[in-house]
Amino acid sequence: MSDDLITFLDEEDEKNNHFDEIKNQIEPWIIGIIDDEPQVHDVTRLALKGTTIYDRPIKFVSAYSAKEGEELIQSTPDMALVLLDVVMETDDAGLQLVDRIRNELGNQSLQIILRTGQAGYAPEEEVIIRYEINSYKTKNELTRSKLFTTIATGLRSYQQLQVIEKSRNGLRAVIDSSATLMRERSVFEFSQGVLNQIDALFDLSADSLFCVSQRPAKGPFSIVNEKEGYFIVAANDKYQKYFGQNIEHLHGELPIVEQVMECLKNKTNQFHDDFSILYLSTPSGWEGVITAENSSNLQLADQEILQIFCMNVALGLENAKFFTYLNKAAFNDELTGLYNRAGLIDEGQRFVRKQNADCSIFILDIDYFHHVVTSMGYEFGSEILLKMASLITQVFGDDAVLSRLHSDVFAVLAKDKNIEANEVALRCSRPLMVEQQSIRMGMTVGQSIVKFDQNIDIAKSLKQAELALNVAKESKRGAGETFNESYEVESRNSMALLSDLRLGLDNNGSLNKSN
Repeated sequence: MSDDLITFLDEEDEKNNHFDEIKNQIEPWIIGIIDDEPQVHDVTRLALKGTTIYDRPIKFVSAYSAKEGEELIQSTPDMALVLLDVVMETDDAGLQLVDRIRNELGNQSLQIILRTGQAGYAPEEEVIIRYEINSYKTKNELTRSKLFTTIATGLRSYQQLQVIEKSRNGLRAVIDSSATLMRERSVFEFSQGVLNQIDALFDLSADSLFCVSQRPAKGPFSIVNEKEGYFIVAANDKYQKYFGQNIEHLHGELPIVEQVMECLKNKTNQFHDDFSILYLSTPSGWEGVITAENSSNLQLADQEILQIFCMNVALGLENAKFFTYLNKAAFNDELTGLYNRAGLIDEGQRFVRKQNADCSIFILDIDYFHHVVTSMGYEFGSEILLKMASLITQVFGDDAVLSRLHSDVFAVLAKDKNIEANEVALRCSRPLMVEQQSIRMGMTVGQSIVKFDQNIDIAKSLKQAELALNVAKESKRGAGETFNESYEVESRNSMALLSDLRLGLDNNGSLNKSN
């Protein structure tokens, strides 16, 4: 078929482009020409040769039929705009291609400018309403200036759609990454997840670290009294050797320390040519910073998306911090840092399975501890408990699970089942230096054996050790006793007798009332 060629009424002479080398380094706009007339391709290229639109050059790609055009669009996903002829293989080949682009290929951002040499065949209003196109032009009306204007307008629309899509994808990534981060319960797991997510979200390959304050500005008393400082809780390979250290103590080793402290002081993000620092603050007053070298994308990123990401990170950090605190409170003794009863039962099962053998459990009771507290005060008593915890740790080393059950009672789960309770009592009854005073505290010990089988019952073994402890305390303070099954029989008999006595008292009381 034959179409009228584009007539350029105000064609300008071709000008030499002195900036070709510079333009070749800039990512060009890719514009497709789909038309079955080769002359149309040539004239279009000639008209816009050397043209720069929005500081980017133009690169044309061509197809000479609707079928070729569809293949071209599929193989060129970053095509911004297409100049599409209506009449090619068939009278409506261009219109059918529009339908496939939008509905089958799902490409909604590509700007489609229909061009036809037979305007009367397809009325402009009908085409624009029925098909998702961005402009409809007859070939003889497209002078160079009008062609430039049409393409520039289309590229601006494409650019705006790309920004919207990028924002949408960014928000989706923020939501997805937030959901992933919220699943991380440990502060360390959460923090490492943040570094991974920020790399993925903002397309970074940055050398990063994450440091967080140890205590919040406001919160539970036990947390507020944690040690001060900002400790590195996550780092990539370059900074891994600094993991767990106070960043304030790394002056001279880490050049970025001064900028981190300035960021914390000013409580604002910092963007530099070679690195960026993001400031985080949680509702309870924990503070943190994420540093990222080679991170120019952060400065160029949509600041609203970056702000949303930082907000989600701050909330996730608070959740992880409180979860860590609650988990520690649930399984650890606040004073000594040893396990409590729940922690001993939980960790004890793993310990016995790891040993793959029977283990010993000891309950250690400090003799006459309440007399010391009564005479010397609770603070002195707390110092004794801390010293005793340290002593028991020295005696058993790393081959045991240590806990403080309550008040002055400790428990130890040890892998050596041959050690006797009397020996433990002797080894743990040493002089302690408390407030420049030497004081010797005796220990009474109860012992039982934890059987290694399918149902490891730490709680049952604890009760058995407690029965042995009671027998030891009744017979001789400062000694030890190993559980014997007869203790359970005696305990049940004692409980039954006590129950009978209580029942008898209740019955007598009822009889007296009735009389």
